[in-house]
Parts: sequence; C-alpha cells; structure tokens
Amino acid sequence: MPESKKLYKEIGGKSPIVELTKIQARLLEKKIQKPVFLIMKHSHPNLEDFREKLRAKKLVNKLKQVTILPLYPQYSTTTTKSSFDELALFFEEEFDLQPKLVFIKSYCTEEKFIEAWTQRIRNKIESIEKRKNKEKELLILFSAHGIPERYVKQGDIYLEEIQASFRAISANFPKYKSQLAFQSKFGPGKWLGPSVEEVILKLKNQSLEILVVPISFVSEHVETIHEIGIGFRAFAKKNNLKLHLTPGLNHSDLFIQSLAN
Repeated sequence: MPESKKLYKEIGGKSPIVELTKIQARLLEKKIQKPVFLIMKHSHPNLEDFREKLRAKKLVNKLKQVTILPLYPQYSTTTTKSSFDELALFFEEEFDLQPKLVFIKSYCTEEKFIEAWTQRIRNKIESIEKRKNKEKELLILFSAHGIPERYVKQGDIYLEEIQASFRAISANFPKYKSQLAFQSKFGPGKWLGPSVEEVILKLKNQSLEILVVPISFVSEHVETIHEIGIGFRAFAKKNNLKLHLTPGLNHSDLFIQSLAN
C-alpha cells in the first residue's frame, strides 16, 4: 500500500524484523539443539519456503513431532489461532504420516519473558534518569497492538493475556506509575482502548516524561520504530511531553532463554 511504502521508506526502506527473527531462530536452535525453522506470516521466508526446505532436506513424512512456537507472546484468535489453523492444515495436506503437533499457546507470564522485559526497562530507566529533569515524573506506558472489541466480547482472551503481562512486568517497578494502552488501530469499529494518543492527550502539559514499552511485540519493526519512535514521539512533543522508547526484546539472552523454556 502507498502509505505503508512511505512508512518503510522513512525507516530505511525495509523492516528489520526478518533479520532479527532469523537471529532469534539461530540462537534458539543452538540453545535447544533442535532444528528451528522460521515462517513469517506476511513475507519471506513464508509457508511455501518452509515446504521447499522440508522437501529439500527430505523431511516430509519423517518428522515425529513439531513444536509450533508463535512470536506472539499473548494469545489471540486474530494472530496465534489463525497461524495455528494454517499450519495444522499444511501438515495435514503435506504429510501422509502425521507428526505430533505441539502448539505453544502463549507465554505471557513466562518467567524469563518477564525478566527480559524487566531488564530492558530497567536499563532504559537508568539512562533516562541520568538526563531528565529531577522534578519530572516518569510514567511507564505499556503499549500493545489493539484488536477490535468485538473479538473480546466473543471470547478472545487477548486482553486478559496482555493485562497479565502488564501486571507481572509493572510489579517490578513499584516506584513508577504504569499504564496500559493500545496502538495500530485500522478499519472501522471500536477497538481496545485507551489508545496511546488518548493517554498522551490526557497527560498534556504535565510535568512528566513517558517511557513506552511495546509489550506485545518481541522484535523491532515498523510499529515500534515508526509508529512509536517517530509518530507517538512527535505527537507527545506537540503536547509538551517527552517520549522515550524501550528497545525491543530482539535477541536478548533472556528472551532466547524464554523461547527455549
């Protein structure tokens, strides 16, 4: 889409998410001593690339068990379930001898996942505190990808899982006020809220700085680098607030250990 092309152009012409995920896969493979394959939902390497790799390695009908690990830490029918359904159908159609499929539903409060975010936030706070005005408070704003409210009303547990991650991580920062908000709304209908923009408007002109934590994303990509790092930062500045961004988990040792666990 033209708008997407413009955003990618402004962050260097492409997203870093594929390369970061490849690194995650290599490090995980090394840690668990099992072959790790990478499938992206909307880009290469995709499901078709995975099929070709299986055929090239002559692994079709030779796999006894496949563990399917989503890089969505919090479960949603819109992301995790749709991916699981697609992969289950793939193995059903591609394999005569069906391997056992083990689906990792979520890891929203897994110990090392929480520890990984805690370390990222702590490091960023230390850096901010060295430079910020001592009279200003620091608010930790956890930002998650939104979904339409109707899915939650229909039984999607995404909001519960996001809230569980939020509580577990923010509990490690009792000195700071924390809040949960949502981003990336598109299309009609009511989405989970409040949005990050709504929070910023409510805080307008207050004597504080904001540290955004992209709680539902595990790698840097357009929604962290551009939407938060450029868009929300400019919006905050317009409302006399300074906004900081916590680096993504990417391939931190603690996050790779979380995936291994």
